Amino acid sequence: MSRLPLQTIGSAPEASRPYLEKVLANNGFLPNLVASLANVPTALETYLTVAGINGRSSLTLAERETVQIMVAAIPRLRFLRRRIHGGCIEEGAIGCAGGRVDPRPAPD
Repeated sequence: MSRLPLQTIGSAPEASRPYLEKVLANNGFLPNLVASLANVPTALETYLTVAGINGRSSLTLAERETVQIMVAAIPRLRFLRRRIHGGCIEEGAIGCAGGRVDPRPAPD
């Protein structure tokens, strides 16, 4: 599986740099997720916009992080459950059903 390179302010696309500078100023470092999203400036902008909206909620920081972790995990778990249910053991989108992922809902 190919991985997106982790960008720095110097290596990121020009459109991502202002976002990276803001994250670095706020956190003192660039989290790997942000450095990875910097490969696609619109993805980075979307992530940071949603994070800002989420930050205005009435949830505590710990509650917001828990929600984010759960939301991030659910699609991955559903994907793996579909793969296992279809009799496939390899990870990734290719290898089962002629290269297609089973579109049926994951079993409960």
